[in-house]
Amino acid sequence: MEQFENLKTNYNRTADNFLNELSKTKEIVAAITDKDLVCEPIVITSEELISVASENVEKSLVTRLESLGNKQNCIYIFELENVNNIEAVKNKFEQKKKEKRAQKFQYNLPKNNKVENSNVLYVGSKKDELQNRLYQHLGINLGNQNGSTYALYLSKWWQKDFPNVKITAYSLQEDVSYTQLVFIEDCFSEMLNPLFGKRGSNSK
Repeated sequence: MEQFENLKTNYNRTADNFLNELSKTKEIVAAITDKDLVCEPIVITSEELISVASENVEKSLVTRLESLGNKQNCIYIFELENVNNIEAVKNKFEQKKKEKRAQKFQYNLPKNNKVENSNVLYVGSKKDELQNRLYQHLGINLGNQNGSTYALYLSKWWQKDFPNVKITAYSLQEDVSYTQLVFIEDCFSEMLNPLFGKRGSNSK
């Protein structure tokens, strides 16, 4: 009996903390403006993605993303510049997921959301080192990484006839908590309906 009483007390405390976090998150979202945009959206062409094996191309992409390295508390969005061949993109992604299950593809890809109509590939959040997370999603500058971290790894399966990819990132205020950042990420995901990537807490 005492155990259940403790459970109720602990649940009430947890629920109150959760509601408090939600209330604070609402204030943070209300304060977001275009000034929180890290930089102008970065467009990565399909030609660049399929040519990452070229040292010059990879170096160019790394240089273009260097300005994002010190940004914290970020929401980032990967989207297609147009919806041409979007079904081919989804089919190729699912093919690679199957190859991974058969141990014929090295990289862990995120969830396929089975979305019908969306030009948004992925919505994510990162407390720090945004630049490195974007490297993972693009499949560049991976060093000794073995592909175990879930990411898009676009250069490992993208094709020349696929659309260009646009990256947009917002850097929120310094005192945003991890929980609040996840709430905001989920709100973006609900609004944008991305093709890939699960909602909620994940390795950031």
